[in-house]
Amino acid sequence: MLDSWEFRLSTRIRFGWGLTSKLAQILADWGRKVFWVGYRSPGQLETAYEKLRRQLHTAELVVEEFFEVGGEPNVQLVNRGAEAARAFGAEVVLGVGGGSVLDTAKAIAGLVRMGGPLEQYLPIPPVSLSTNSGASLPGTLNACDLPELAAVPSTDSRFSSRTSTSRIEQALPVVAVPTTAGTGSEVTSLAVFGWEDPAGREMPRKLTLAAEALAPKVALVDPELTLSCPPDLTARCGADALAHAIEATLSRATSPLVHLLAEEAIIRILTSLPVALSCPQDRRAREALALAATLAGIVLQQAGATLAHGMAHALGALAGVPHGVAVAICMPIALQYNWPEASALLACWARRLGLPGLQEQDLAHAFLAHIQDLFQKAGLPSRPKLPEAVQQDWPSLLAQNAFQTTATALKLNPRKIDPPTLADLFRKNL
Repeated sequence: MLDSWEFRLSTRIRFGWGLTSKLAQILADWGRKVFWVGYRSPGQLETAYEKLRRQLHTAELVVEEFFEVGGEPNVQLVNRGAEAARAFGAEVVLGVGGGSVLDTAKAIAGLVRMGGPLEQYLPIPPVSLSTNSGASLPGTLNACDLPELAAVPSTDSRFSSRTSTSRIEQALPVVAVPTTAGTGSEVTSLAVFGWEDPAGREMPRKLTLAAEALAPKVALVDPELTLSCPPDLTARCGADALAHAIEATLSRATSPLVHLLAEEAIIRILTSLPVALSCPQDRRAREALALAATLAGIVLQQAGATLAHGMAHALGALAGVPHGVAVAICMPIALQYNWPEASALLACWARRLGLPGLQEQDLAHAFLAHIQDLFQKAGLPSRPKLPEAVQQDWPSLLAQNAFQTTATALKLNPRKIDPPTLADLFRKNL
């Protein structure tokens, strides 16, 4: 844990059951022309969307709907949304949905003010990265450096095709309304997008857009909206939020305040997720998960993700594994790799959960087993479905992708890791 640290949160959080009834009032404080980002197929959220639509109409807000988000968002989607928002003359951007919707809303808000395509602001890496160099990530880290590391691609040529990229310095105000208890995107200045080389020469990637201007002005967290989440989505989102909290405590940029908030998120998720899966309408469980996801988003913003997310992003980019599923697969692998640095924390959380064991190592193993058992009961796989035919060494390709696209997360990992070691982790576990 760092001796010096800082903690800053620029988003106003409004939390409460049924609080979306106040949405029009909140939006009106930021503008009258609302660009609303939502799902192409809202499914069980259709009723909630219609209620919000009527509320905004009654408040005489001028609304342009961009309901184009399907799965995990990509660069082209954001560019189309930004063009539509500019043409509409948007004054405020509203995102109502899970992390994919909120990330899209934040990026659109930035592009409207800054201009240009999203590619201009992403750390698009080079064609190749040697996976045999054995070199670990360079440099040391101070907590005050984290925003800079997150927002600007590394100057190390192994991680970026250029030493600088355009910065998003301004954005339209964003009001974020999460409908899942997962990413915590409503309280972060981060957004993740899929990118593919138009020429087809490079591997697909998931790239992170990071800029302080992207942080939503208001996060309206209404647990009632999560009632529409089916069990499989509830499980995937819970795994993602759990990983955010655990990885933030292990990060080299962690702090005492991160530990306090992350531990609360961890305990709430592990005690409430089983209830929400068995009784989806349980109000107390849904409230606990919604709060935990927001807390986990806060600590992710402060301390960053580590190895599990680095591995998960590679699986998502190359194998199309949904993010929450990829995180659930990679989290136990990462914890085992980080065991020397992680076991004391795992033991502490095991005690809070009342898991069996007297010695620290026994308690730590009990915590890891508890997570794995929870994921198994929730129907989350322990191994991904990979493409049947791969032209290159698949583990090395995954490691290369992880180092090219999540350099900051791997640098923040408490135990140093290099490309060959990461390739071995993929090879042994997947």
